Amino acid sequence: MSTTLGERRVETSLSQVALRWTEHGLQDIRFALRTIRRNIRFTTVVVLTLAVAIGLNTAIFSVFNAVVMRPLGYPDAHRLVWLSTVGAEGESGLVTGPDFVDWREQARSFDRMTGYFTGEQKLRSTAGAARINSAEVTEDFWSLSGATPAAGRLPRPGEQDVVLVAHDFARRWLAGDSTVVGRTVTLDDRQATIIGVLPESFRFHLPSSLAANLRAGDIDLYRPMEVSAARGRQVLLLNVAARLRHGVTIDAAHAELENIRARIAQAHPNPLGDRRTLHVIPLHDQLIGSAGRALLILLGAVFLVLLVACANAANLLLSRGSARHKEIAIRIAVGAGRGRVLMQLLVETLLLAVLGSAAGLLLAQLGVAAIVRMNPLAIPRLTESSIDGRVLAVVLGTCVFTVVLAGFAPALALWRTNPQDSLKSSGKGGAPAGGGGRTRSLLVAAEVALALVLLTGTGLLLNSAWRMHAYPDGFRPQQILTARIELSGTQYREPQRRRAFVSSLLEGLRREPGVEAASVSTHGDSLSMRLMVEGAPRETPEALARKRPIVINATSAALQEVLGLRMVRGRWFADGELAVVVNESLVRRDFAAIDPLGRRTRLSENGPPLTIVGIVADSKYSSLDAPAEPELFVPYLRDDDALFGFTVLSLTANDPSQLAARVRSLVSEIDGTQAPYNMVTLEQTLSESVAPRRFNLALFATFAAAALFLAAIGIYGVMAYAVAQREHELGVRMALGAAPADLVSMVVREGMSVVLTGIVAGVAGALVLTRFMESLLFEVKPSDPLTLTLVVLTLAATGLVSCLGPALKAAVIAPIEALRRE
Repeated sequence: MSTTLGERRVETSLSQVALRWTEHGLQDIRFALRTIRRNIRFTTVVVLTLAVAIGLNTAIFSVFNAVVMRPLGYPDAHRLVWLSTVGAEGESGLVTGPDFVDWREQARSFDRMTGYFTGEQKLRSTAGAARINSAEVTEDFWSLSGATPAAGRLPRPGEQDVVLVAHDFARRWLAGDSTVVGRTVTLDDRQATIIGVLPESFRFHLPSSLAANLRAGDIDLYRPMEVSAARGRQVLLLNVAARLRHGVTIDAAHAELENIRARIAQAHPNPLGDRRTLHVIPLHDQLIGSAGRALLILLGAVFLVLLVACANAANLLLSRGSARHKEIAIRIAVGAGRGRVLMQLLVETLLLAVLGSAAGLLLAQLGVAAIVRMNPLAIPRLTESSIDGRVLAVVLGTCVFTVVLAGFAPALALWRTNPQDSLKSSGKGGAPAGGGGRTRSLLVAAEVALALVLLTGTGLLLNSAWRMHAYPDGFRPQQILTARIELSGTQYREPQRRRAFVSSLLEGLRREPGVEAASVSTHGDSLSMRLMVEGAPRETPEALARKRPIVINATSAALQEVLGLRMVRGRWFADGELAVVVNESLVRRDFAAIDPLGRRTRLSENGPPLTIVGIVADSKYSSLDAPAEPELFVPYLRDDDALFGFTVLSLTANDPSQLAARVRSLVSEIDGTQAPYNMVTLEQTLSESVAPRRFNLALFATFAAAALFLAAIGIYGVMAYAVAQREHELGVRMALGAAPADLVSMVVREGMSVVLTGIVAGVAGALVLTRFMESLLFEVKPSDPLTLTLVVLTLAATGLVSCLGPALKAAVIAPIEALRRE
């Protein structure tokens, strides 16, 4: 009985405590709401400060979550791996057909393995003609991806000339979904039947070495591909993905594939198989590539913005708290406990943080949409960015973090208030003279330091962008129109028909008004490991494996004029001449000990001898941030050309876009079955090659601008508060004969001492933290002195301007009024 009675007393006591805490909490909330309503300007500034920082953090984390943290939309995505064999630096991670067949048939570490490649094809249907993005896949792709058609069926084993189409493509191009099943289309002059439509939610989440610019969901059409041992040891190149069996590690799978390769190398000697390195890595890591590291750096940068915002909010709360010293002192004097006062102050900060988080969430929604619209192709899976449960949990955590960081220092300062000192104080607002000044100055210095780190990062990225876009004299990419053409049809199996098509097109373009020169280029379409030069010793396969491949560019004599290529030595070849030109990178690679000019070379064992007649400087006309590739320029009119696909480049004196219609017309006049596509200026192509870098720069610049703005506000606020608190002192100084210029100098000197303290700390922080940005930079060191100097000068100028406002206000104080108010 006594035990039961004791338990009841404890329960009653606990319920009373809970009721009392609830009442206190509700009272604190009501009081905080009244305080916020009475100080609407202060509330607006604090909420907007926090909203910008929380919104930016939420938006960037939403992107990071979608790209890095969210698993791929495939069954057992954590078991998916990417298989590749890589030889020399710069080669793609493709796998030969024979290797794929051997791995699929002999490896026991995987329960599914698919080979595929992606690219563009020409599609013709009753709805018209279009260039589409297609994927050819082996039969295991469907079980590995878990795809089930929304309409129709999947391909049967061994079935050919059938396709499945993406839901969006069926609706956009074929005017329907289930109604397109059974319809016949023509793909590159080969008929195929549509047997299924994939669901709207299905996305292609496989990386591709041949079409790196395709983002998830951009595949329009899927067609089955058969790769079997019955086709012989043909050198078919594939992307390969596989799913590990339960319990099998990546290391175990790698070891098994290496054993298979060793056995196959003995049975079927293959020079490629002897010197290429096998890689087995998680599929997710291969898909996102370096984007994960870049996003992690951006996440760290935007966190610095949050720290600046918290410091700014803390400064504002300290300033307002100084004006409330007498109020807090009276509450403590009449019996309010210090813990009770502290809790009430933290509740006020919590409400401000909640309002800031709510507004930040709205800004984050807009921010995510803006980031995706900025460039959907900048990083993989960017279009999947959204605010989900994980993001909301981070927002909640950020809100709590903000309360602790921004509210603790002001609340502690007020909690430690001595009621007698505050009640006796005759300072303005009842604040003890100089109270909290040192803390506010330290917070401003911290804001300046953090802003300097962000500005330095932005400056380094701007410097990198400037270096990438520093075009050599004579190169005018904004005046060059490019158009891609893929010759298809049986008539173009003969080389002379292909050359005749190109010659007719170039001749027609040269006659167009405003066209200064026109040429073709096959840059990137053909690679070679070995350059057979007469008189040069033959290199071993091991030595060749350590070299980057040679780009063979079939082109015309006008390419030098179109691209403004600078001749280092020799001359350019004439159309039809059995001659070649090499670039400086190829000379460094293969001609370190001999003079290449006058040497004869062959592109194949049976090819005609070609004389090296010139050396050109390395140029960036395919990618702005990639190192120059060893390149060999050859005439497209030679007898052994393989000119099926090429790019037409037209240098114009006028707007290049005006020439696009004429290019289509000329191609149609030569052969109505062919059509150009991807008609853009070369400047647009080069700009797309650095889309991820532009993406990083735009976000870094946004963060830096926000941090700089907040730091400027912080400096202004602290100095304005200091001037307001020292009105009596300043009035006395002026009454005793101090000149306005002396007061301005004094206030600016005090403010700039805080700014310079922050700059010194920021420089030290920048030298450490910007080292993590090295992978984002191009030909710029993280400790670049010019960038750091410009950033320091920019921040010092901003601090000076922020100090001038309060300083000028101090100079116009009327001594009599200041003394009378005191």
